[in-house]
Amino acid sequence: MEKRCNEDWEIIGAVKISDGNEDEYPFEIVIAHNPNNRCTPYVTWEYSNGTYYWGHYCATKKGAMMDLIERIKKNENYF
Repeated sequence: MEKRCNEDWEIIGAVKISDGNEDEYPFEIVIAHNPNNRCTPYVTWEYSNGTYYWGHYCATKKGAMMDLIERIKKNENYF
């Protein structure tokens, strides 16, 4: 994966959510890390059209990974 950032946050993983059309992805669920944020150094966001939104901030990588999985499941049911 090409290195991506959102301000001071490095995107460390991304999952594309598709509506079934192989050529188009409506959005992604991403997980990011910012070691300078001591309280909540991990976050998951939804990403679409160059914008990150609906951040869920987490104190641990494990918590963020669990949130990432839940967000994927929730959006998978949408499509």
